[in-house]
Amino acid sequence: AEVKKVHQFIRIKAVDENCHRVNISNLYDFITLDNFKINWTVKGDGEVLSAGHFFPRGIGPGETRSYELGLENLEKEPGKEYFIHFSVKTIREEPLIPASFELATEQIALPNVASVSLHDGMCKPLEVRLEKTDKYAFVTCGMMLVKFDMTEGKLISFMNAGTELINAGPEINFWKAPNDNDLGYKMHEKYAVWRTAGKGKLLKKTNAMKDKSGNVVVEFEYDLPSVSGRLSTVYLISDDGEMQVRNDFKAGNKELPLIPRIGVLMELPEGFENIEWYGRGPMENYPDRKAAAFVDRYKSTVTEQFVAYESPQENGYKTDTRWLKIMNDNGVGVKFTGMPLFNFSTLHFTPEDLTQEVRGSIHNVDLKSRKETILNIDYKIMGVGGIDSWGARPLMKYSIVPQDFSFTFIMKPIVEDSGIILDSIMDE
Repeated sequence: AEVKKVHQFIRIKAVDENCHRVNISNLYDFITLDNFKINWTVKGDGEVLSAGHFFPRGIGPGETRSYELGLENLEKEPGKEYFIHFSVKTIREEPLIPASFELATEQIALPNVASVSLHDGMCKPLEVRLEKTDKYAFVTCGMMLVKFDMTEGKLISFMNAGTELINAGPEINFWKAPNDNDLGYKMHEKYAVWRTAGKGKLLKKTNAMKDKSGNVVVEFEYDLPSVSGRLSTVYLISDDGEMQVRNDFKAGNKELPLIPRIGVLMELPEGFENIEWYGRGPMENYPDRKAAAFVDRYKSTVTEQFVAYESPQENGYKTDTRWLKIMNDNGVGVKFTGMPLFNFSTLHFTPEDLTQEVRGSIHNVDLKSRKETILNIDYKIMGVGGIDSWGARPLMKYSIVPQDFSFTFIMKPIVEDSGIILDSIMDE
């Protein structure tokens, strides 16, 4: 999909900021565009608002022509994102190419009326309560219960209406399974210090309190001795039933290799199989492999995210995500919202399950799928690379240099019925 996109011979570009007109360029050397039909669709937050088509006839090799889309009267709502999707398909069958075959695509962002909304706006304020013992901190908000182990410095339970939503995590994670290109330059050896950097953290400080707004703030500070860094993780539970999670990393003076990924790792219970997201898809995509993956709303399953490469490796990733829902068959689950964006993967395998020491040392038949859902919510991940597969790293613009960073996202329990989000905490 990525090769097809970057090699396509029909280019579509906006003439003006609002995309009232577009330029269609013919990059073929010998044919006109007379055998093509261009379909376009305007979407607001993934919902179709308008659609149309036109025929780019008379555009010779190397020529460009402008077309009006008639979007002058398009009404936009504050807080929504708007994109135009283009699909270029053949009209008649040609040698090796059937009729109605898609040969080019494009997505163009339209200006927003306002910034993307981070909240669903369907909840009413509730009292947030904090109770503490020598070992634990309990936070309740409506039917949501969050439990922290203050002696170990971690979240140990996230429940809604008696249903456990997370078995483990979120825990800071810097490791990804190496892909074939990574094994070619021995990433797993050169960047090995990051493989256990999060697991080796040492708790230094804890605090649980109510702030002036009535929100509960639970804070943990850690040392990361293997990478000479410090980590602060702050959970803020607010009266709209959301839990904001912020990780702040302070790099030390130690000279360190590039970082494979920055994010958090979670395990969700068995049965949390259904996913929906608003971001790039539907195929896997990475920082240096996302031209073909357009921003839209997608639905799938965790099982369908696994890409069965002959040699198991990092796979199934999604970038530039606005929000993600993970639910069981009853519609109970968690919604993750970016501030403003995040990357994610949902698999039935951990990064360690897919990590090999030697290329081709394990095969798919050797893998044992976990019943639980393994979720990575990431700030960044390194690129796939591929300049060659025997020594070249990903380009530096797709690499992660060790430095200070801050990464925030929101978690909220949800219950869905017929596609409508029910406020699961509206009644205490």
